[in-house]
Formats: sequence, C-alpha cells, structure tokens
Amino acid sequence: MAEEAVTFIIPADPKYAQSLRLLTGGLAHAANLSFDEVEDAKMIAAEAFVYALSTQQDSVTINFILHDGRFQMVFSLGSLKEEDAGDTISVAGQDFTTPEFAKVVMDSLTDSFAVDATNNTLTLEKIARHGQE
Repeated sequence: MAEEAVTFIIPADPKYAQSLRLLTGGLAHAANLSFDEVEDAKMIAAEAFVYALSTQQDSVTINFILHDGRFQMVFSLGSLKEEDAGDTISVAGQDFTTPEFAKVVMDSLTDSFAVDATNNTLTLEKIARHGQE
C-alpha cells in the first residue's frame, strides 16, 4: 500500500469523540492493523481528542497517515493553560489532570507518541505486529 493521507476537521466538542472513534477504526483497518490494534487505535484517538480539547481551540484537525501495517495520527493543539487543565482523576492512589491521564493512556498504547510544542501538534503511531507478541 502506498502512503495515503486523510484529514478530518471536527469542532472541539466532546460529542464528536464517537464519530472520531468510528472513522479511526475504519482507517486503521485500511492500514492493515489487526482487530486488537484497531481497537487500540480507536482508544488512542479518543484520548488524543480529550487531550486536544484541553488546549483552547475551536476545532481539531487530525491528519491520518496510512501505510501498510503502520498508522499515524497527527492532532492539532491549541495552547494549554494551567487553569484549564481539566478535572483531577485518581488512579491507583495517584492524581492526574485529564490531559495528564490521556498522555499516560496514549503512551501505553502507542508505538511512538510525541507532543511538539513548536508546531502545536500531537503525533501518535501504531505499528502492526501481526502475531509478534
């Protein structure tokens, strides 16, 4: 499969998270990820969207880059203001803000994960393992 790119722009509103998950699932499948990897990609997209929502923007642009067995998502970010960091979540006795918790989840499910403060982007990548575990 030659590299393909798909761009999706949605309002910065949590009600669109499910639509993003559905689109992500279809695109991850098209990139030849396994069923479990597609499910991971959908969860990664939802957490990345939560993170992007915390960064003061009216809409979120997501660039999906599909390769055979490799799936990349690049989310636009606004600026994160400390006072708008979100609710606090307590997990196993440790407190996280909503964006911090989203980063923990994304980091655990992706093959690469990076926030670029210069370009205001969040880049995530999932690589197909096809039985390599």
